[in-house]
Amino acid sequence: MQGVKMRKETQSLPLTPFERYMVEDQKPEYPMSNAAYFVFRGVLNRPLFQQAYQKSMEAEPMFATRLTSGKKGKYWQFSPENRPDLHFTASDADLTQQTDGILPLPTFDLTKEPGIRVEVTEGRNSTAILITGHHALFDGVGILQWMGRLLTWYEKEVASESSFSPSVPDATQIAHRENLHITLPVPLKWHQLLRAYLTEGGKWLFRRPIPIGSLFPRENSLSEKLPPAQIWWKSSGEWFPAYAQAAKEQHISVNTLFLRDLFLALQQWENRCSAYPDYRPRGKWHRVLIPCNLRNEHHQNLPMANVLGYIFLDLPRGKISREPFLLKKIQSHIQFAMEWSSGAMFLEGLRFFGRLPQLTRYLCSPRFCHCSTVLSNLGRCVRLAREEHFQKKGNLFGGGLELVTFVGAPPVRPQTPVTVGILTVEKELIFSLCVDRQKFSPLEISLFRECYEKEIQKTIQFSRKAKNDTP
Repeated sequence: MQGVKMRKETQSLPLTPFERYMVEDQKPEYPMSNAAYFVFRGVLNRPLFQQAYQKSMEAEPMFATRLTSGKKGKYWQFSPENRPDLHFTASDADLTQQTDGILPLPTFDLTKEPGIRVEVTEGRNSTAILITGHHALFDGVGILQWMGRLLTWYEKEVASESSFSPSVPDATQIAHRENLHITLPVPLKWHQLLRAYLTEGGKWLFRRPIPIGSLFPRENSLSEKLPPAQIWWKSSGEWFPAYAQAAKEQHISVNTLFLRDLFLALQQWENRCSAYPDYRPRGKWHRVLIPCNLRNEHHQNLPMANVLGYIFLDLPRGKISREPFLLKKIQSHIQFAMEWSSGAMFLEGLRFFGRLPQLTRYLCSPRFCHCSTVLSNLGRCVRLAREEHFQKKGNLFGGGLELVTFVGAPPVRPQTPVTVGILTVEKELIFSLCVDRQKFSPLEISLFRECYEKEIQKTIQFSRKAKNDTP
């Protein structure tokens, strides 16, 4: 890589089990693609920004990959020539005034093109940066941290006397991205670990989740074949403080409330589907997949990569309610998973299945529903950035740019047609639905959003009522 001394072993690397899964699970109509959309207040200096962009990529191997096959399977081949160029467009609009939007997800042929595209839109007193890429190459945290490095380099280009110090990753660490450095709270014996793997693996394999059904399947089958897209919007700033207060009063996290209300929305949606005579119920469990960031202090010098695990939370059909015990159950499940790094168990499962490639392809078959939906809540995105100057200001900024919008959501799959992403920039809450537009019409997308927001508003109303009724 230019500007960085790369050891020989980092010029080509085998895929990790998770990356292999991401590659295997890509289908023509279901790209395993992510979109990260950043909107900034301020106008950029294009030549200086291009210089900062080049410097920010010098220690980022995943920006310079091609997927290649050899005798030992698929591997990443790194070369500076593979790096994507910046693409610029212009707009007369003030992009900071956008309160909603749609981001179609492209398909990437990793054997022929870079797995990441970067598009910059220069608007009126505003700048937008759209990064689309294959999920095997990065996750939401990884792309956010890279954006922090890019902005820091840009600040140095614009103001050479700046005291900003870019956190330059060690490109050779990409060879060790699989090493999670997990330390369990209490050492476990091999038979305890085996029992835990069998228990959780059995739930994942043998519990059948309930897919999110379409309200108008016949109409959708006749519609235009559109690629999946992220539908995003900024929430009203008025209700979030009340929602956070409702969580505080019940001694739970806001994320637990978002999860519980999403389960309630899933149940209400299924009730609505069951009112149609053609509806055929499938599965017995509403399942939400929760991506979890597995980075820790050992990953401080890691370049952009995918360091995710998955937690699965199952609740039985017809047993979802607003009773306090359910909130405590969800909170306990998430706390346990975080303390014990349970998300890494999914990676170990992929490692096991990776020894049997045919089984992996079978599990990636479109016939299987592995989860009803996905909830990815990054919370306040600035806290994930490594640079101290961002923490002091409470936001990402650099070279006259300041972040006002950040959008992202997990990709959809054939039997998981809707996923949810939640992000916070300063005091703004931003929701995103990634939607399978072959199965969901614009009306259904709007109705699903309405269904989830309605449950959130009910939570606020019940909290206010309980507070008013307290003597």
